[in-house]
Amino acid sequence: MERTNIDKSNGEGGTRTATFEREIFIAFKDYFPKAFFVRIYDMQYTPQKPFDFVLFEGGIFYGIEAKHQKSHLDFRRIKEHQWEHLQKVEDNGGNAFFIIRIEDPKKAQKKFRGFVISMDQLKIMRDEIGKKSCNANDLEKYAEFEGERIKLPNGKYTWNFPEYFIEFRKMPKSGM
Repeated sequence: MERTNIDKSNGEGGTRTATFEREIFIAFKDYFPKAFFVRIYDMQYTPQKPFDFVLFEGGIFYGIEAKHQKSHLDFRRIKEHQWEHLQKVEDNGGNAFFIIRIEDPKKAQKKFRGFVISMDQLKIMRDEIGKKSCNANDLEKYAEFEGERIKLPNGKYTWNFPEYFIEFRKMPKSGM
């Protein structure tokens, strides 16, 4: 079982990746209380986790992979089976997205920047920038949405990522 950046504490009572996924989970559960939304957990008996989240809301299916990295996202962190499973989602009429959080420890304000980017747009960015990784500036140019991290009254954090999915639902399907 692969667990690359799960072992380091982020100072918020959990690991960086686990905390980010928890923040995403809270956001979607709050925005879409009637939707089918689940996190796919790593299990020893599961050979490969296809992606992190499944959302079925308003008649639309989404496969969502979450990535968190310091300063940049190395494209090699997206495993071949994740690309394949997300492509299957798209091939069957669903929508495949990445939610990426880039951490900039040098910045006190806006230390965490989060982006929603479709699988197709991420592939375009990867090909056009011609690098092995992307940073927040690259994502700023290519991502469909930059989220805002929100502190809750209980001291935990969430994001406004679901706002993009509400707008996405209203967009006409291209190529149909």
